[in-house]
Amino acid sequence: MSPRAASWLFDLGNSRLKGAWLDGQALSNRVSLAWDLSGFDAALRTQLRQWPDPDRILIASVVTASRADRLRTALQAWPQARPQWLRSPRRGCGITNRYRVPERLGVDRFLAMAAARDIAQGASVVVIGCGTALTLDAVDADGVQQEGMIAPSPKLMLRALHGATAPIPTHLPPAARTTPRAHCGKVARARQRRWCSGITRATAIRTIRRCICTGVARPRCANHWKAKPRHTRG
Repeated sequence: MSPRAASWLFDLGNSRLKGAWLDGQALSNRVSLAWDLSGFDAALRTQLRQWPDPDRILIASVVTASRADRLRTALQAWPQARPQWLRSPRRGCGITNRYRVPERLGVDRFLAMAAARDIAQGASVVVIGCGTALTLDAVDADGVQQEGMIAPSPKLMLRALHGATAPIPTHLPPAARTTPRAHCGKVARARQRRWCSGITRATAIRTIRRCICTGVARPRCANHWKAKPRHTRG
């Protein structure tokens, strides 16, 4: 453990906890733990003990109180740094939040807009997030949010299809045993590919249509955009 103090940053998402400590302008010792990980709490405590003691702790959270409490419990070992739970403001970081109730905009989306605008050096941006949910936020050159969208992510749509449709059997009844079992596997894989293709196309169409409707980003033609997308991973 380093004698110097550091800022600890946490992003509590629906699927996992992400964290790091700030070393100057760089993130160090990143951690990413799925909430359903066996031994989650012990793994989190082990990771945090390897970080420098914090002088401040900033937390962006969209999770339930029970999941947030798991981090609160782990942080009790560092009482000198009171955690700050961030909320989406009306205005901040060069962004104007147009939600009627500002706090209802997920703070992860607000921070993503602020980061994207900083990267774009004040130009208009469209921020697309694809985690548990598919999100889209458009920000004009003045930093004003022009459009917001949240929808099921491709992974969630695929899971819904699996849950709402009958599975292709791998163990055949006696009357159907003339059909090779390998054929059932091929049919299942082919259906999976068709589902994935359809979901990908539907997601792309929805996203492009929403981008065009915002007026912030317009395509020059069907297959070419004015600005190249920038990809980041959480």
